[in-house]
Amino acid sequence: MKRPAARALSRAIVTVRGDVRAAEAGLDEWAIDQAFAEYEAYSEGEQLSIVVDESTVAAGMNPPEQQVQRFRFVWPAGGEVHFCGAPADEAHWHAAYVGEAGQVVTPLAVGELADVKTTWARIRDAVDPHQLPAPAVRLGDDVRRHFKPACGRFLVGVVQEGPTTILLVALARQLAVVLVEGKRRVVLDIKSPLDLRDVLVDRMRSFQRPASARSSRPREVDQAPVSSATRAHYIRIVDGLPTEVAGGPSIPDVVWRCFKGLEHRAKALRSAPALPRPERVDHAADPLVQPERPLRRLKGKKYLHLLLRALFRCSLKGADDLVGLIGAIHSEIERHDPSLVITREALADTLNLLCATGTCLVTRAEGERIWHVHLVGLNDPSSALHRRLLAETPIPFRFPASATTDVLAGDEEAAPAADPT
Repeated sequence: MKRPAARALSRAIVTVRGDVRAAEAGLDEWAIDQAFAEYEAYSEGEQLSIVVDESTVAAGMNPPEQQVQRFRFVWPAGGEVHFCGAPADEAHWHAAYVGEAGQVVTPLAVGELADVKTTWARIRDAVDPHQLPAPAVRLGDDVRRHFKPACGRFLVGVVQEGPTTILLVALARQLAVVLVEGKRRVVLDIKSPLDLRDVLVDRMRSFQRPASARSSRPREVDQAPVSSATRAHYIRIVDGLPTEVAGGPSIPDVVWRCFKGLEHRAKALRSAPALPRPERVDHAADPLVQPERPLRRLKGKKYLHLLLRALFRCSLKGADDLVGLIGAIHSEIERHDPSLVITREALADTLNLLCATGTCLVTRAEGERIWHVHLVGLNDPSSALHRRLLAETPIPFRFPASATTDVLAGDEEAAPAADPT
């Protein structure tokens, strides 16, 4: 008869079909659930992965592709790098540095297996692993407690101090620091692997506001459910300040900082692959070889800030998504924000620039002329669009928190207020 921990581990190793459905849903909570199941097995002494190396291959061992496997590589400067994941699912892998003592884990990369390999190849000979700061937690004192390697598919590391347990969990492309309180999990922080440093547990827990502390006149957006993972995104984007608490930044404030991050990324672009044109089909050519597309210079930076302000104001006024040819998009924006004066050509250039960033805000099918500007749900914490916007905002891009109405005083970093007309 299987022990409870073994049953929990078998539930964590789900089928590839289930993995694909969960990944498409884009829920960080799913990954945290898988990591928690792995932790239950880990706490009972179960091994979360099978080591695959030259000796196992020579012995003829061939573990199933659904089984979590661990590949170990020697870092030339000392220590090992562990790749963990299931070969049947290349979307969820992580690589971490484990020092000579094997008691401290330093995550290096999370995400697609190909991307994880690329990151390791890039830093292997260029970085001294002993100079990489290992993530740690502080439990109300100055003692830094490092994560011990767990080598799971989603569970990267564990800190256990008395009754307190903290997990280091691999999400899609980032890591979550999760406090375990019985069956309850509290997300304390979310960052990219090499951006994760010290996590102040007591301070981050204080941001989890009890219901009794809410205002007697809550904002309308508070009616939507907000997951702990989403709140962690808010905290990292507004530089460690809790949203909607005692004069702190509002949800629209966070969204506007995401817009500013998008503006920053768009301005950094110089060129993008040219759009494909219909060409005569060469039947003798290899269909698997895609012709190389030339680069085109990106324009549209002149009106970038003004267009983002207009779209943000549209979202505050509850506008529907803008869908159609460039003329229809131009008319709708003018109707919602008459203060924006822009030609159709300049609007097309600016939308092309935004689209080149890969943002979820502006999309267009390749080779098509129909634009789609996504506005519905931008300020709704329960919407998939809101969560995608948070996830795509890079961590190094920070702005000081300020009230939404500060824009009336000329604060360019504050969120623009909606035009009451």
